[in-house]
Amino acid sequence: MFYKLQDQFDQVVRFVAIERHVEGNVRQLTVKAHSGRAESFELQIDLEKLTGNYGCKLFEYVGLPCCHLLKVFLKYDILKIPEAFIMIRWTIGANKFSSLYDESQLEGDNLRHALRHSHLSLRTSILFERASKMKENFDFAVLKLDELESYLQNYDDALT
Repeated sequence: MFYKLQDQFDQVVRFVAIERHVEGNVRQLTVKAHSGRAESFELQIDLEKLTGNYGCKLFEYVGLPCCHLLKVFLKYDILKIPEAFIMIRWTIGANKFSSLYDESQLEGDNLRHALRHSHLSLRTSILFERASKMKENFDFAVLKLDELESYLQNYDDALT
């Protein structure tokens, strides 16, 4: 992800940001290429709240601030990417204790494999975090994992 963001920073020099409308702290801009491809995007940013939206939709689809938005940050001397433009999923520890779904979706017999996998991954991640803090907890967790692995192997063998 770092390299994708770095690529967006590298592209900033290709663009110019033109202020089109000002209303209080809100600026509406057009960001367009100096030369080459005729590309142009409309952006809006609130300089007080440091929130906004923009036309290329890279943030919405990938979760990455685009070069157009970075050009606007540069124009207004915004030296740190505002939190509104940082997806939580790209932050350190984003998945540590989060749930990406409503647990009521776990009820019923027709659960998708991906949802079962996601739920188990989240639960084990939390347990592993706790178990790794002390040697006794770690040893106990490894013992129980061995037991669980044996149980699941026996269950699979019984089905075949």
